Amino acid sequence: MALGNAGLSHQYVDGYTAGFFHLISHAMFKASLFMAAGSLLHVVGSRFMSDMGGLRKQMKKTYVFMWAAGLGLMGAPFITTGFWSKDAIFASVYTSGNEWAMPLYIIAVLTAVITAFYTTRMIGLVFFGKNSKHIEKIEAEGHHIHEAPMSMWIPYGILAVLTIGIGLIGLSAEEGLHHLFGEYLEESFGIRTAHVANEASILPEFLQGLNPVALGSSLVAFATGIGLGYIFYIGRWVDPVKFVNSNIVFYSIHKLFLNRWYLNAMVYWCFVVAPLWLARGVFRYFEKTAIDYGMNAGVQKAVGWSAKVVQGTQTGVSQSYLFVFGAGLLFVVLILLI
Repeated sequence: MALGNAGLSHQYVDGYTAGFFHLISHAMFKASLFMAAGSLLHVVGSRFMSDMGGLRKQMKKTYVFMWAAGLGLMGAPFITTGFWSKDAIFASVYTSGNEWAMPLYIIAVLTAVITAFYTTRMIGLVFFGKNSKHIEKIEAEGHHIHEAPMSMWIPYGILAVLTIGIGLIGLSAEEGLHHLFGEYLEESFGIRTAHVANEASILPEFLQGLNPVALGSSLVAFATGIGLGYIFYIGRWVDPVKFVNSNIVFYSIHKLFLNRWYLNAMVYWCFVVAPLWLARGVFRYFEKTAIDYGMNAGVQKAVGWSAKVVQGTQTGVSQSYLFVFGAGLLFVVLILLI
């Protein structure tokens, strides 16, 4: 969003820096989460979170590192790279000066809430609660749930630590990137950073330079998402199934997401059901009716009638053939003479 907004913004360098910073952040915590997920799949033998649960005791290192990387994805305030890069995106969109700035800003904040929620949900389903029936089954068969080997947890552990480590100096890192890209864009493309008049800020000294609205949105989005996720999937104070089924609005939203926005159904109807329906219609009303019962039957009858006419002219008597030949010859001569 920041990179796309950069092209529409009066603060091009801000959007460019925010997008690149967020890309760097994702390169760390997303890679860490994917590799940690690979460890979980390797140990549990299933890719479904419903087959996991209660793994924080058996996989303590993975649990800690996934929390660290997950906090980066959620944008945990002040300690993760994800927070600073996400805040930079919010600020670049909010101050872009474009007519679509506010709708895009609202979408960005809602996306941050959803991200914090589903990340907390993931950690809650995988590491909290009781062991699933799948885990109980494989343990009964002699497969012991254990921590991933060092060759697996060290790489995603390093990335998780970097997510927190760089996050602690995230504001300085962003300022450095901004300065670096500002010089690069100005020297290479002649794009200069727009200078905005400094306004009095209500933020403390170490947060000077941040946009208060963007900062507040980041904090609210993180708190809302992780709070709802904790209530439903970690603290388990409310059963999400009962909560969803008790309200028609939430039930409809759940069905929409459960069925993947019905995109698979639309693709199936457009490229399978509709072509089959069209093919059956062509077969029933054109091929079977027009071709089989119409054209084929008509041609058959016409050929049969023609065969009978031709057959009627074949008497097998030579004199008849000579008489017809002579009559035809006389008719041709008369035409030529006349």
